[in-house]
Amino acid sequence: MINLAQSIFREGDFNVVEVGMDDSFILYSRAGSRTEYWCLVECPLDGFLERQAEIYDKCIRGCPDREIAKNASLLLVHKGVYSALCREIQTIEEDQYWFKKHVLCYTDDSLASLLDNLGNENTLGQIVSLVADRSIFSYYKDNSNSESWQSLLYRIVLKIPFVQVDSEGDGVVPCLDEIADSNVQKRKLVDVEAAANKFLSGLEQQAGSIAEMPADNVVNALLGFMEK
Repeated sequence: MINLAQSIFREGDFNVVEVGMDDSFILYSRAGSRTEYWCLVECPLDGFLERQAEIYDKCIRGCPDREIAKNASLLLVHKGVYSALCREIQTIEEDQYWFKKHVLCYTDDSLASLLDNLGNENTLGQIVSLVADRSIFSYYKDNSNSESWQSLLYRIVLKIPFVQVDSEGDGVVPCLDEIADSNVQKRKLVDVEAAANKFLSGLEQQAGSIAEMPADNVVNALLGFMEK
């Protein structure tokens, strides 16, 4: 996944900023009315918030442009199942210190399938082309909790904002707002499922095996919890 991310940055006109011999991250910049800086790192989620200050300090020390201190984003690439990690991802992305953070989660299968669909050339252009395919977007919406290559495709668009979605506003091509709304709904479904599972686990600890409880009692207890 880190190689795919590097291709996206290169084809998005970003240049590598040499910051010494540290190979735990890559710092990119792109000139414009205001120079953009992105730090690319692949590492475990656990402990990252404690590590980010060290990464930030190395970026600041290695880059001569002082504007980096006010304009640094970070893409954290991590292998794992999104539905199992969404709480940790949300905690990292909502942290306001050092970088504006984006976490891109993937599985081996979803990455392999996406790479098969992208081909070997013009990676960024192929991504934009696939994103614009309404049938692919429909599959993504209908299978929002799956770890499919379609989910990874749209996750890339959401986590790497400089990937431009070419929408004509005619409803044929999904616009970024529509993609984002679909992702929000997906996260809400994951949150509801996690909350329900936690409640049922607690109920089982209090009252014994759920399998031995009357079905009506379990359903009514769960409905009462979800209505709160």
